[in-house]
Amino acid sequence: MKQFWRPAQLGTGGECGVQIFCALSSSLAYLCIGLVRSWASTGLPSLNDAANNTNPAVLLTAPLSEDTTSWIVSLPPMGAILGSCLSSLTLNWAGRKCSIILSGVMFFLSFLLIGLASIPSSVEMIITGRALSGIGVGLAVPSAAIYVAECSSPALRGTLSSLPAFLMAFGVLLGYVFGIFLPWHHLAYFCCTPAVLLVLAMMFLPDTPLYLASKGETEKAAKSLAWLRGTSVEAVSQEISSMSCGVEGSTETTHEDVGLIREFFSCPNLHPLLLTFVLHFLQNWSGVNVIVFKTVHVFETVGSSIDKYVCTAIVGGVQLVSTGLSVFLVDRAGRRPLLMISGLVMTISMGSLAAFLYFQSSIPDSWRWLPLVSIIGSFIGYSVGYASIPFIIMGEMLPARTRSVSGALSSTFNLTCLFLVLKFYTNLAEMIEYHGVYWLFTAVNMFGVIFVFCFLPETKGKSLQEIEEIFAKKKTVNSA
Repeated sequence: MKQFWRPAQLGTGGECGVQIFCALSSSLAYLCIGLVRSWASTGLPSLNDAANNTNPAVLLTAPLSEDTTSWIVSLPPMGAILGSCLSSLTLNWAGRKCSIILSGVMFFLSFLLIGLASIPSSVEMIITGRALSGIGVGLAVPSAAIYVAECSSPALRGTLSSLPAFLMAFGVLLGYVFGIFLPWHHLAYFCCTPAVLLVLAMMFLPDTPLYLASKGETEKAAKSLAWLRGTSVEAVSQEISSMSCGVEGSTETTHEDVGLIREFFSCPNLHPLLLTFVLHFLQNWSGVNVIVFKTVHVFETVGSSIDKYVCTAIVGGVQLVSTGLSVFLVDRAGRRPLLMISGLVMTISMGSLAAFLYFQSSIPDSWRWLPLVSIIGSFIGYSVGYASIPFIIMGEMLPARTRSVSGALSSTFNLTCLFLVLKFYTNLAEMIEYHGVYWLFTAVNMFGVIFVFCFLPETKGKSLQEIEEIFAKKKTVNSA
């Protein structure tokens, strides 16, 4: 397959343009993730509303049981756990590029299967399709984040690493808006299109220089880096040599597998890995992802005076604009300030929503617009920080030599948290009522502010090697 190995064509500003193109192409995987999330929010009411005479594609077995609908909603995160485990193999042996392409194939097959389920009116086909889409999510989350981080220069990495979250927000909005007008099976067919674009775009792009250097393909690595930087192969030869020496240094005194295990259990790897674990926990238990997957259901629960589908489209638009704002802020304000602001805004928003639910029976109808304001506030807070920065941290903090395994493990933890919060959201509400669930989300967000302030180092403007040295130095200080 012919690839874009022509630095001479780039001209002034070529470095920025090429890296943006690579980031946007690979981030189409996150757009597909956004569609996976939003399909459940609008598609599920469409297929499950037996009283909806305007939709001939309502399932014959509708209305589905609460247990069945909960599985349709939560199966993608469960399938994503398997996909994330598979990504540890594909990232290392097939490369970042092939892992992203494989995720695109899975997205296409999953949405196609969901759409075809309308023919026999099969719940089983929908469930299978949702599970396949989850495998695609599990492959895409670490692969695209690592691909963008390894293809970006330090000055652009924060901004470009925010693009996946921006396109995921765009995918969520697309699903919300088209879900208002399209029945569930037509929406699924529509969602096949970005998956095809993802596969086609990635086929013509190179793999990352760091991955190619790690496999001893120094010539391809040099061409890849030269194209990304908009310069000649000779100009990047010394940097490629440093990459290759770094990889060789990890296997000089021991076999590769033994060296990898030793590196994985070292403090410079476990420390940033645990930081990503906490950030992923905070991201999913902030409460916003519940609203993303169950937007229509949430607005039914809070009893907003505004139409639930209009509210859904509004919050999708707000999330897109807010995430777009974070793209321009992350390399200016830094990771830590944005995460703390994000946590504070979500604490206030989720707390106000919890208070509304607690006093819901005594609140007059003229104030029923308040839940929409609280949810918009939570989406703004989430989009400014927690929507993108945990993925940025995952791509840049994890050490290069163990990034394939650690990235997959971090992604698996992220998706496990997402599955748990989606699957047991209703169960928690039965135990402590809905206001109790949102008080829990409020407490998690407040804890996140404290955690980031106390434990998360700033990585703005640092190269991947400089970030690794931060944790290596901490190990040296602790040993001393």
